[in-house]
Amino acid sequence: MKKVISNCMYMYKKIWGYSKLRIILGFVLSIISTANLLVIIFFDKFIIDAVIAQKSIQYIFIIIGIRLGMLLISQCAENFFILVIYKKCDLKIKRGFVKELYDKVKTIDLNEFDDPAFYDKFYRALNEADSRSINMLETIEYFFRSILQVIVLCFTLAYFSPFIILIAFIGMIVTVWGNLVNAKKWFKVDMLQTRPNRFFDYIKRIFYMTLYSKDIKITNIKDILFKKYDEQVILMKKIISKEWPPIAAVAIIVSWLFNFVVIGVSGIFVIFRISKNLMTIGDFVSVNSAVRHLSAIMCEFSNIIPELTKHSLYIDNYLKVLNYESKMLVSHCAVSISPAAQHTIKIDNISFSYKNSVNPVIKDLTLSIKAGEHIAIVGENGAGKSTLIKLITRLYDPSSGNISIDDKQYSDIIKESLYGSFAIVLQDFQTYAFSLRENITLSDNSTAADIENINKILDIVDLKNLINELPNGYDTILTNELDDNGTNLSGGQLQRLAIARAIFQNTSIIIMDEPTSALDPINEARIFNIIDEICKDKTLILISHRLSGVKNMDKILYMENGQIMESGSHKELMDMNQKYSIMFRTQAERYKED
Repeated sequence: MKKVISNCMYMYKKIWGYSKLRIILGFVLSIISTANLLVIIFFDKFIIDAVIAQKSIQYIFIIIGIRLGMLLISQCAENFFILVIYKKCDLKIKRGFVKELYDKVKTIDLNEFDDPAFYDKFYRALNEADSRSINMLETIEYFFRSILQVIVLCFTLAYFSPFIILIAFIGMIVTVWGNLVNAKKWFKVDMLQTRPNRFFDYIKRIFYMTLYSKDIKITNIKDILFKKYDEQVILMKKIISKEWPPIAAVAIIVSWLFNFVVIGVSGIFVIFRISKNLMTIGDFVSVNSAVRHLSAIMCEFSNIIPELTKHSLYIDNYLKVLNYESKMLVSHCAVSISPAAQHTIKIDNISFSYKNSVNPVIKDLTLSIKAGEHIAIVGENGAGKSTLIKLITRLYDPSSGNISIDDKQYSDIIKESLYGSFAIVLQDFQTYAFSLRENITLSDNSTAADIENINKILDIVDLKNLINELPNGYDTILTNELDDNGTNLSGGQLQRLAIARAIFQNTSIIIMDEPTSALDPINEARIFNIIDEICKDKTLILISHRLSGVKNMDKILYMENGQIMESGSHKELMDMNQKYSIMFRTQAERYKED
C-alpha cells in the first residue's frame, strides 16, 4: 500500500505542476455535488411531510425553489467545468506526460528495443502516457467526493438509526475484499494481453500504411496476416478462458453478498421501524434514498483502492521507462566535438553481438578512417556492414574493443555531440508527414526559415524544379497520410531528399548506407555524382552493393562474416583477384548483358 500511495502522489504532484486549476476545480465540483445530493435526499421528505401537515403553498414553493436552484448550480458547474475547462486543462496535463516520455525515448539505448520484455514495458508506458494521469486524477477526485458524500449520508442516517450505517459498512468491506482480489487478476490479464495487442496493432498498421499497400495488392500477404491474426485470437481466447472465469466468479459472489447485506438486511430493519411507528412516511423516503445512495457510493468507493492499485502498477511501469539510465558510459569530464571540424576515426579490435544472439556480427575488427578520406564498405548481405555503421555512430557500443575520434574515446565525448557529428543517409530512411522544409531541416528546426540555404541544397541534389511543381512550395506536406493535399515523391526524389537532409546537417562526416538501392542505373549515376560533389572536403563512409559507384573511393573494404577480408583501392583489389574482384566482374557482366 505504501508503494501505491507513493506512486499516486508522484503523479498527483506532476499533475499539480501542469495544471493547478484542474485539481482545484475538481474539489469545488465535489463540494457542489455533495450539497446537491443532500438536497435530493431531503427534498421528498419535506414535500411529503408538508403535504401531510397541510403546510402553505408558499412553503412548498420554497422547497421546490431550493431543489431547482441547487440542481441548476450543479448542472452549470458540472457541464462548464467538464466540457470546457477540464478539456483544456487535460490537454496541458497529457502534453506534459507525453513530452516527458518522448524526451526520454532519445536517451534509451537502441539495444533495449531488441529486448521484447523491455519493449513491452515501453509500449505500455507510451500507450498509457496520455490517459493514465487523467484516469488517476478522476479516481482521486471521486475518492474525495465519495468521502464528503459518505460523511453527509452517515450523519443523515445516524439521525434516524446508526444501525443502518453499520449495515452499509459491512457491505462495503465485502466489496473492497472482492475488488482487491480481482485488481491483481485484472493487471495480470492486461500484461498477458500486451503482446497479442501489439501484434494486432502491427497488423492494423500494415493494412493502413501506404508503405505496405503494394505488397497487399500484388501478393497474398493478407492471408499470412490473417493466419497470424487468428493465432493471436486463439492465444487471447486461451487467456480469456483461463483468467476471466475466476474474476467473474468473485464479482458475482461479492455483488450478491453486498446486495443481501445492504438491501435485504436494511430493508427488513426499516420495515420493522415503520411497523412500530418509529418513522414517518417522509422519514422513510429520506432513509430509503440515503441508503440507496450510500450503497451505490460505497459500492463504487470500494473500487477506489483497487483502482489506485491498478494506477500504481501502470505508474510503476511508466517510472521504469522514465528512470531508465543508459548503459553507454559517458565520463564526467566528457567534452563536445565540433560537427564541422575534420575528424579521424579509429576502430581498435572491436567485436559485437546483438542481444540474445549467439554468434558475433563483428569480430576483432580494426580500422582507421582519416579525416577527409572516402571509404567504401562492400560485401554480401549479412557481412556486418550496417552493424559496423551503427557502432561507428554509437547507436550500439561494441562488446569489446574501442572506437575513438581524434584519440578521444567515445565514452569521453558527450553523446549528443557525437551523434550531431554524423550526417547519415540510411537504407531505410523515413519521410515524414511534414512539410518539405521540415523534412529537410530535421536536425535543426530553428533555422527552418533559411530559404536561401534550402534553395542551395535543393539545387545541389537536383530538386530545385520540384518546388515549382508542388502546390504549396516548401510548405507542401509530403505523403497524403494526414493531408488530402499531400504529395508523394518518386523513389529518386525521396533518395535525393534524404541526401538534402544530410547536407543541411553540415557535418564533416557523411555516412551513406545503400543510397541507391532502389534506383535505376540512370538515377543511380546521378546520385553518385551528387555524392561526389557534396563530399569533396568531407569524410565519406559509403555502403553499397552497386560496385560501379565505389571505383573512385580512396579505400574499399570488403567485409565477410564481420571481418575486413580485403582493403585497398579499386585497382589494388582488382589486382588481388579475390572476392571483391569476383563480385565486381559479376556485376559488370550483368550490365553488359542488360
